[in-house]
Amino acid sequence: MSVRSSTLLGVFVLLVSVGIGQESEILREARDLRLRGELRAACSLLRDAIQQEGRSASDQIHLRLELAKVLDRIGLHTNTRPVEEALEQIRLAESIADGADPVDRAHVALAFTEYFYRAGIKERSFAVATSHAEQALSLFQRVNDSHGMAEAVHYLGLIRLQEGSLDSARTLFERSRMLDIAGGERLYFRGEVERHIGFVLFLSGDVDRSILFFERSLEARRASGARDASLFAARILAAAYIDAGRHEEALPHLLYGLAMADRIDSPVGKARCAYDLGRMYEASGDITAAATAYELARMTADLVEYTSIRMKAQAALNRLQDIPRSED
Repeated sequence: MSVRSSTLLGVFVLLVSVGIGQESEILREARDLRLRGELRAACSLLRDAIQQEGRSASDQIHLRLELAKVLDRIGLHTNTRPVEEALEQIRLAESIADGADPVDRAHVALAFTEYFYRAGIKERSFAVATSHAEQALSLFQRVNDSHGMAEAVHYLGLIRLQEGSLDSARTLFERSRMLDIAGGERLYFRGEVERHIGFVLFLSGDVDRSILFFERSLEARRASGARDASLFAARILAAAYIDAGRHEEALPHLLYGLAMADRIDSPVGKARCAYDLGRMYEASGDITAAATAYELARMTADLVEYTSIRMKAQAALNRLQDIPRSED
């Protein structure tokens, strides 16, 4: 046997011994479950995989980072963000990645970016998230990972968007899209970029143009099988339609969002869609239907202490009390 053949055989034996192929399949299955909104199934799958012996350090890192994503997503739907256990899983992954190759460390930095970006939204403080995003970008650049660079740049754009730097945010979003294309365009990521460019346009007052991007974002999320994310894409598209006075176009998206929220057990998604359904009916002059939708939003928001929607829905109900119903 040649030296080259012997080396290749040794690599093959090593991969089989640590179960790389099997673990990659587990990660793919967990990600698919997460995108479909089957979060508790994904959580169970990942916890079981983490407990199995013989995992390589890299696999342990990525299993824990995926678990953190799933836990964070559960927090979104139940209004319990930030999720402390998600941060704990990222820190455990970081401890394993200490001294590991740059790719693993880059993914850990990216996970910290996502966590601290979410955690910083209420306080409007993004310095920690920015630091981690820049670290991730530097590490991904070292290994020429275009997809990783796209993710890091996209988060820098999200931070700029939250800070109100709309032009800077759009530039970063467009850069992240080009990086993703360079690495082989991913449909789901395209939907993320389209969504956030849409937000830039919406916040700039260009509602009509924002709708085009929201439409493409919803299409990409649906086509990629991301039922979870498509719920929120449908809702934001409907909200833009309402603001543009295109009420009939908003209705099917809100009904889709409500059905999907029930399917994946998302009280937050249901409350948001119900509130916008109330806005749509109120703007259309159907006060009875508006009150019913606002009440659904208020009751659902109460279940998960979703204060902002509960207060908006209650204010709307108070406002509607003095408006005659259509049947009167």
